[in-house]
Amino acid sequence: MNEATVDGRRIAFHDTGAGEPVVLLHPGFVADGMLPLLERPEFAGFRLIAPHRSGYGASEPRTAPVGMRDLALELLGLMDQLGIGKAHAVGHSFGANVALEACRLAPGRFASLALLEPPLGFFMSEQATGVLMSAIGEAMQQFAAGDFEAASTTWLDGAFGPGWQEPLDQRLPGATAQVVKDAPTAMAVEGRALQTWQFSPDDISQISVPILSVVHPQEGWSGFQEVHQGLVAAGAESLEVEVPSHLLQVNDPAAVAEGVAPFLGRHSIESATGVN
Repeated sequence: MNEATVDGRRIAFHDTGAGEPVVLLHPGFVADGMLPLLERPEFAGFRLIAPHRSGYGASEPRTAPVGMRDLALELLGLMDQLGIGKAHAVGHSFGANVALEACRLAPGRFASLALLEPPLGFFMSEQATGVLMSAIGEAMQQFAAGDFEAASTTWLDGAFGPGWQEPLDQRLPGATAQVVKDAPTAMAVEGRALQTWQFSPDDISQISVPILSVVHPQEGWSGFQEVHQGLVAAGAESLEVEVPSHLLQVNDPAAVAEGVAPFLGRHSIESATGVN
C-alpha cells in the first residue's frame, strides 16, 4: 500500500491505474471493502484510489470525538496530497455518507457520486429505523462489555445478513479478523459521528453533481430500498444489482462495476470542465 500524511496523520491507500481519478470509500468495519473493484476491467481508463480511513487497516488510529466533517476533510486532504483537483467518488454504506459530506463541503472537487446503499436515516420508515436501532443497541451493549467479536457479528448480521464472514473472507482473506480489530473505530468513532451528523433531504437537493444510487433487491428489512427511493426521487440515477446482500461489490464486483463504470464515463471530468 501507499501512504500519505494528512493533517499529521498517516493514511494508507491503494492507488492503481491511470485516467480520471476515482476515490473508492469503504463501508464501516471493512477496510478493504472496495478492493474487489480494483480488479475489474470495466474501470480500465480510470485511476482508482482506495484509502483506509483513519483508524482502519494500515492507517493511523484515531479516537473520538470525530465528526463527519472531519472524515470528509481527511478525504479532501488526501486528494490534495495526491494532486487531485477533481475526482469521482464511489462510496459503500458509511463510505457513501463520507462522500456526500465531502461533496457538500467542496462540491467543485467532485464530478459524480456513486452511492452504494448509504445509511440515510431520514429516508427510512419508522419500522425500518426501529429494526436497525435494535440491532445497533444490542451490538453496543456487547461492545461496552469488551466483546468486540460479538459486537461486530451482531452489527453486521443486521447489515450484511447472517453468515457474512465466509463470503467476506473468501474474497478478502483475513477480513473478518480485521473487522474485529477495527470495531472500536467503526462503533465508537464512526458510529458516534453518524449519530451527530447534521444532514437532511435539503442537503441532498443542494448537491448538483450527478448521483447514482445503487441498491440490491432486499427481502425483509426495507431500509436500503427506502433510501434508494428517496435518492431517486431527489434526482439520482438508479441502478439495481442482483446481489444477495449489502456486501454488494464484495459478493459480486462485476455487477457493480458493470453499472458504475458507465455512469462515471457519462459524467466525465473532461466533459464537465474541459480539463483532465
